[in-house]
Amino acid sequence: MEVMQVSLDELERLTMPESVELAEHLPPVKQSPQQPQPHWIDLGDEGKTLYAATDLVVPEVGKRATFSLATASGAERVVIGIDIQGCLTVRLYKENATGPQLKPGSRHSLLIRLHSHREKTDELFVELGTSGQIPAEPESWTLSNTKGNSAANLSRILLQSDAGDSAGFKNVRIAATREALVKAKAVTGKVE
Repeated sequence: MEVMQVSLDELERLTMPESVELAEHLPPVKQSPQQPQPHWIDLGDEGKTLYAATDLVVPEVGKRATFSLATASGAERVVIGIDIQGCLTVRLYKENATGPQLKPGSRHSLLIRLHSHREKTDELFVELGTSGQIPAEPESWTLSNTKGNSAANLSRILLQSDAGDSAGFKNVRIAATREALVKAKAVTGKVE
């Protein structure tokens, strides 16, 4: 839109077009309907369980690596990580737990079990195992967190590492059961 100052005489001499219709119609604006992103687990449901498996190369002391289960918008609700001291850590929405210190450069496989509840806190368990094998589901887990709670739909994986490509979490698989993890394809995550 442009604003101009013109005299009334000039305005009367102006000839108006016969039509203001375009020679060609513009294409309609297409809006693709937003499909809800499918999710693996709704932490607001009672009794739902999700399993994950991942390979880990422990970064050197002073470096971090994390594997997160997040909502479609990227809000992290479950975070498994190695902190700057080399300790295994888990965060289940706002509650943290710290486990054993791991040797830099060591290789592990992790089994993760996430169990949701509606009225009480959710449960997150992590088991360390030999590299290349999904650990068996133990009676006593390496690390657990049963204090956090989130009624979020988890549908994204975020991988972060400040240790470069050589260390951190890789080959993340997601399934409804531990047995299904064996055949599950690796889910690609965003590595930052």
